[in-house]
Amino acid sequence: MSYLEHVNITVESIDDAIEFLSVACPGFKVRSRGQQVSGVEWCHFGNNKFYLALQSKVLDQCNRKFYQNPGVNHCGIVVQDIDDVHKRYKELGYEFIFGRENQFRKRVYFYDQHNVEWEFIGYKTDVFEDRNNYEVPEELVED
Repeated sequence: MSYLEHVNITVESIDDAIEFLSVACPGFKVRSRGQQVSGVEWCHFGNNKFYLALQSKVLDQCNRKFYQNPGVNHCGIVVQDIDDVHKRYKELGYEFIFGRENQFRKRVYFYDQHNVEWEFIGYKTDVFEDRNNYEVPEELVED
């Protein structure tokens, strides 16, 4: 069976990324960390099944326009308690972008401290057909 093992993301600061992601993923840990021959830092942050391969930036400028040019726009992470994650990010001062909710799921989006967009999902069902039903209308989640 195929599955997604990791996603490689270039970040402004590996330590900032770990701090941000630890709020929603307290079970994630640094699996390995090091430096490439080129001097670029990297870190594998996750659990035994999945990890985020975080890599430090090389260039200060990027002309990529999110949701317009090819590339990753955001990562979605399933969490156990979406309301708690939403509350904790707000309390820590992270910028809430928007959220949507219906009877099957609740999704909230936040920017981290370097304006990287992250989606957090809380499913209300274990039925995969319902989780993937996008025909059911969603309501906006208030900040």
